[in-house]
This record gives sequence, structure tokens and C-alpha cells, in this order.
Amino acid sequence: ETKEETKQETAETVNYVKKLTAVTHNAIPVVDPHNSSGTGSGPNWVYNMIYDTLIEFTQDGDYIPRIALSWDSDNGQDYDLKIRDDVYFTNGEQLTTDDVAYTIDSAKEAMGNLTYDRFSPVESYDIVDDFEMILHLGSVNVDFMKGLSYPCCGILNRDACEADPEEGNESKVE
Repeated sequence: ETKEETKQETAETVNYVKKLTAVTHNAIPVVDPHNSSGTGSGPNWVYNMIYDTLIEFTQDGDYIPRIALSWDSDNGQDYDLKIRDDVYFTNGEQLTTDDVAYTIDSAKEAMGNLTYDRFSPVESYDIVDDFEMILHLGSVNVDFMKGLSYPCCGILNRDACEADPEEGNESKVE
């Protein structure tokens, strides 16, 4: 079975909910992790329900995989990032390193946002294949991996966001 056949089968057999109702203690104007108005505990709680991050930082101070399978670095500046091949967005599209690259680029355009702060250490990246990429930081940053675990660092779907910038990440809250 090819990737396209799997994508088509997933899209045909899964029913997706287009609306999520969440009750929080404060208003959430948008559910877009790259929008500076979407910060605080309420939005982070919602981000955790909609997006997934590369890694998780546990209460024990350990890093555990989420989307990432591994994130090896010999020098603390260049990371060989390998991601899972079994992650799909709610529209049925498979998550790839292209989506990770899009998320990094998009975050780096959101100056003044927490997401910008978390991804700005990435000076460049090389995509090896759909499930491996090399992240090159401008300098050693001991907080970089922890930053990737923040809810605002969830990975976005490039195709959906570029096809419909207003609705691509289903960012409106009613």
C-alpha cells in the first residue's frame, strides 16, 4: 500500500469533528500557537488537545518522545531529528519533516511570540527525508530541547495552512 493510498483510505474512513468546544477561565481569541494573542494557561490547555509537540518534558526532568523518535546531538548545536512515520493530521495528511520545517519557518516570522522564542535558535536545517532532518542552531543552547516541549510549539500542517491561511490550522474560536 502506498502513502497516497493510505492517505486516501484514512480520509475516507475517519469522521472528523470541525468544532471543539472548550470552557476555560479566560477568553481565547484564536487557537493559533504563532499568534501572540494566544498565550496563557487557557490557550496552552487547548493547544495540547489540538497540536502535538516533538518532545515532552516530564515532571521528572526527562525528555520523552512525542512526534520525534530521537534528537541526537554530538555538540549541542546540531541535532539529528528523526520523527515518527505514523502521525497524521486530522485531515488525513501524514506529518513529515516538511511540516516541521514549515512550523519552524512560521514561528520565526512570529517575532514577539513565545513560539518565536522557542524556535529562533534554529539558524538553518537540512531535510534528509520525510522523517529525518538536521537542525542547526546558531550557538549551543541548553534550553532548546525544553523549549520544544511547550504547547505553543505544536507542529502545523503546511499544506492546510498554505491552502487556507485563515482556516488552515482551524484557528478561529467562536
